[in-house]
Amino acid sequence: MKAFKNISFYVAAYVAIVGLFFIVLPVVQISLIEFKAPNKYFLMGFAFILFVGGCCYGYLSLKGELEPDGVSVAEIRMEALEKIESVTYLAKAAQNDLDPEVREKAQERLEEITE
Repeated sequence: MKAFKNISFYVAAYVAIVGLFFIVLPVVQISLIEFKAPNKYFLMGFAFILFVGGCCYGYLSLKGELEPDGVSVAEIRMEALEKIESVTYLAKAAQNDLDPEVREKAQERLEEITE
């Protein structure tokens, strides 16, 4: 789950690397691909835009500016667990839920009910 937390940074890094690759490709001139003058400059310009956009997106991702505003789904689910009285449902949530915070909250609620 931790890998999905930084997915926006991974996408930004991929876009920046692809942009950098297509900036360098016309300069290196490998024998498989030949770039002519007007197309070469168009490709390099577009690749530069990709590179700069990826770097800006990565910077915003690292600063936390791309985080969604408002209440998260996990917080809503934890609030719902406060209202649930079913021991079987809480036990299933405490064992099988994908989010560790929700599992912990379900375990706490289960202990409250069974006491």
